[in-house]
Amino acid sequence: MKRQNILLTLLILLTGSCVSDMPIEIKICETLHKDNAETSLVLFISEGSCAECINVEFQNLAANGELIDSLIVVGAFSKRRYFDACVNSIAFNKPLKKIFIDRSELEGVKLKASLFYFVYRKSSDYSNAFSDVFYPDVCMQDLTVKYYLSVRDKISGN
Repeated sequence: MKRQNILLTLLILLTGSCVSDMPIEIKICETLHKDNAETSLVLFISEGSCAECINVEFQNLAANGELIDSLIVVGAFSKRRYFDACVNSIAFNKPLKKIFIDRSELEGVKLKASLFYFVYRKSSDYSNAFSDVFYPDVCMQDLTVKYYLSVRDKISGN
């Protein structure tokens, strides 16, 4: 059930269309609500992302270590070991929270992005759960740093 909730949420975020009668906020909140901080930075990556792009994002995150505590990496890959190898390619001082999605569950879905961030806030009524969606560009890393600065205060308020 947990994987289905995150999958449907990502489908909505990436395609902009709802594939269920349950609101997006409820789906992602049910998935992320358990065992996570009040506010989390979520990084979605997929097997379709370029390896350099993923590595650059992990290096940026490593350089901004205070964000690691609240980071959740969600990955859509054909095999869990590919996802784990990707996430473990950069050594962080702390273990990362990870959610794996089997890429075959996204078959037939045209994704708008294969790598992006958003901020998730726990909410008892699921209101205002998502904000600050950001699509990083490896050629404009200064924008990623500005994004980290803009969300740091929201996340550090855990």
